[in-house]
Amino acid sequence: MGVKAVTILTAELAEGLILSPERYDPRRQAHTDGVLLSEVAILSTTSLRPSTVTGQWRVLDTSHAEAGIVRCDRSPVATIGSTKRVLRSGAVIVSRLRPYLRQVGLVDPDLMAGGAQLCCSTEFYVLTSTDEQSIAFLVPFLLSQPVQAALAAGQEGGHHPRFPATLLMGLRIPTARMAQRTADSAAVETAVAQVRAGRAVLAALTGA
Repeated sequence: MGVKAVTILTAELAEGLILSPERYDPRRQAHTDGVLLSEVAILSTTSLRPSTVTGQWRVLDTSHAEAGIVRCDRSPVATIGSTKRVLRSGAVIVSRLRPYLRQVGLVDPDLMAGGAQLCCSTEFYVLTSTDEQSIAFLVPFLLSQPVQAALAAGQEGGHHPRFPATLLMGLRIPTARMAQRTADSAAVETAVAQVRAGRAVLAALTGA
């Protein structure tokens, strides 16, 4: 295996003069051309605090998202133990903790059914569209091998490795993938709906 090295000037150090070598790993960029992710999605930081909870909420942990699908089998609650991120239909969530677990998923309309509102762990980055277009196409992009490798290279910390938001928002989406944005988003939404329908059938049969 070859050794890669990179030279960083003091003026190029990340805000706070961070010296962690992971922050400057050249493998953190999956693609060198295309549109910045930050141009098609924003990082939502709308929070729900324990002291401000009203109504019923269903809470997602990182284990509830896997390989594009989000499941929520928890009953609604009226209290929460810690700050959460508020979710809206159409958002894409990606766990910043241990990216190799592929905890990425689309918040589809069916998740919002039942009257209760939806929130998630702050270990999730919550992406929402910069306009009215669907960002469902980001799900397969974030799960693709080059991006997964970049996120793995960007992990910082030993006990609970996480990648920073700057890495996520600085990813470049190749021009070819952007050209397929509408079609890919529709395909992802259809696939998620089909998985949701299949699980509903199995749940009904199991209950019967």
